[in-house]
Amino acid sequence: MNKEKLQTLLKSYLDNTISDEDFRDLLSYYKEIEREELDELIDPHLREAGGGPLFRGAKAQQVLAQIKKDPRFIDNNQVKIVTPIHKKLPGYTWLRIAALIVIALFVIFFISRSGQNKPAHTDQAQVAIAPGTKKAILTLANGQKINLNEVAVGELANEGNVSIRKTSSGQLIYDLSNSGLSGQLTAGNNTIETPKGGEYHIILPDGTLVWLNSASSLTFPTKFSGKNRIVTLNGEAYFEVAHNKNTPFHVHAKGSRVDVLGTHFNISAYDDDPDFTTTLLEGSVSVSKNNRKSLLVPGQQSVVMNGSDNISVRTVNVEDVMAWHNGYFRFNDEDIKSILKKISRWYDVEVEYRNTKQSQQLGGMSYRTKSLNDLLIQLEKIGNLHFKLEGRRVIVLD
Repeated sequence: MNKEKLQTLLKSYLDNTISDEDFRDLLSYYKEIEREELDELIDPHLREAGGGPLFRGAKAQQVLAQIKKDPRFIDNNQVKIVTPIHKKLPGYTWLRIAALIVIALFVIFFISRSGQNKPAHTDQAQVAIAPGTKKAILTLANGQKINLNEVAVGELANEGNVSIRKTSSGQLIYDLSNSGLSGQLTAGNNTIETPKGGEYHIILPDGTLVWLNSASSLTFPTKFSGKNRIVTLNGEAYFEVAHNKNTPFHVHAKGSRVDVLGTHFNISAYDDDPDFTTTLLEGSVSVSKNNRKSLLVPGQQSVVMNGSDNISVRTVNVEDVMAWHNGYFRFNDEDIKSILKKISRWYDVEVEYRNTKQSQQLGGMSYRTKSLNDLLIQLEKIGNLHFKLEGRRVIVLD
């Protein structure tokens, strides 16, 4: 079944105009649908709705309850066509069907509400504040600073056989192949720093891939030597470490150390956050602080609170953690203060609270490509909050 046909079937289901034959086709297709295909189907709906957010919690449960009451999902005498298909579908498939329809229903919910009940306090007349972009400052070992937004694509500097290049896609590469550029790079450490409202992707000299989130910095040598590969992080980054069993990779952050050989993991270590977290996607890592040490397996996250040596380990939803890297905001019953801290870093704004309960929790998802104005409007729709924009300051009101 082609995607156009599938989109038509989904729309007719949501409009309650789907025929029995089309409904059979829809369920038959979902029986074999893969995760990637499901994501591709969801994305256009998200874009049509301006990127969400798609809020979970009580509203999602209400929609899901309505779906469960759909007689076409129930084995009864009224709709006979569902019975043989229903018996063949495994439980996880039905959950995926329900999840897809929940998302689509929320898209329709937000489309229907767009332009209605606009928040009284959000200033719609002012220029929209755009989201963050790829931008960073590279500081060379000799102290020279390079604004990666302003330099042209190509070679920036080199030392011996280490060449620093910027690609057309906004990526920084440390290349060990020979370089003929006359400008020389002093041996030592380099630092790449993203401002608020920025992010950047870098390939380190050993081939390790690093994605820096906004307001973050990474310090590393122009060429790894010795028995260990050591980098220092402040802020948040996702790592895909190049495997080298003879040279372990170490990340130093907030007084802790993460040790790996070759694996995928995310570290959040902002100075203004109350903790330091490491989330493992693939492989294994150990997290240590002073005389404490914990080993993680995929799907686990370590947490080290500021001022403590204790390392707690918990199972987390990796998709929530990696949302920033995948281009989303994704909040799971998160307090408004934490949510607005992330928003402030990405949109380069300050936040001021006026008589607001900062512990209020919200859940939801939105594209990071939305303007700040649109995101605040949709946050107001699901929370007992009102926002006012004054320049680059977000004022949170009761």
